[in-house]
Amino acid sequence: MYLKQLITYFVCVAFVVSCVGSQKTTTPSETTNEADQALLGLIENAPAANAAEREWLYGELAAKGPAVIQQLTDMLLAPGIGDDTSTRYALNGLTKYVSQPGAEQERIMYEKTLLKTLQKEHPEEVKVFLMEQLEIIGTDASIPVLHQFIGAGRLHESVVHALRAIDTPKTHAVLLQALANTEGAQRIAVIKALGDLQLPAAAEELLPYATAEDWATRQAALYALAQTGNPAAIDPIAAALDNHEGYQKRV
Repeated sequence: MYLKQLITYFVCVAFVVSCVGSQKTTTPSETTNEADQALLGLIENAPAANAAEREWLYGELAAKGPAVIQQLTDMLLAPGIGDDTSTRYALNGLTKYVSQPGAEQERIMYEKTLLKTLQKEHPEEVKVFLMEQLEIIGTDASIPVLHQFIGAGRLHESVVHALRAIDTPKTHAVLLQALANTEGAQRIAVIKALGDLQLPAAAEELLPYATAEDWATRQAALYALAQTGNPAAIDPIAAALDNHEGYQKRV
């Protein structure tokens, strides 16, 4: 079945080429669309392909550029609406493909396409998936769009994870700023991310939360402070140990 689809795709591509070099009245957009649709049909069965076929498929998809990739992202669905397993599989495969050495131009193009899709009307679950891809291939170019989702309900934790994964001075600054602009569980997610990043310079910003009223915030702040390696973290951690807070559990 997959071999038949490959043949169909090559026939469509050959038809595009032949039309370009002939006097037929078929427009380039019509013939190109046929090849694009054939490629999207191949993607639907990507999980059934072998490794070499998938590598070729992701290369073809990247070469097609933003328009076809945008069609693919528009096929993503919220859970319970339909089955988009193949689409997610293909997009995740493309994410891995463009993260390889030598694919920087493709990665830049794909990052821009994901960011454009994030700003469209899509279910939160779809945007979570897109942010998961940006965890792998995102750069500082993603910050202006990702920044918009800090504090945005269910998307907050996903955007914090993406910023943590990008891990640059600019994302560090955005996360530090988010400490003052969030509260509760959202602030705790930011604190934990700063701890994971092990930033000595973050200690001063984290210190006030080591004595917060709620234990969950204190616990996250003590973890993050310990991860910074900053001497400023010694006193609050020692105080917590003296109070046996290291043995507390949330109830």
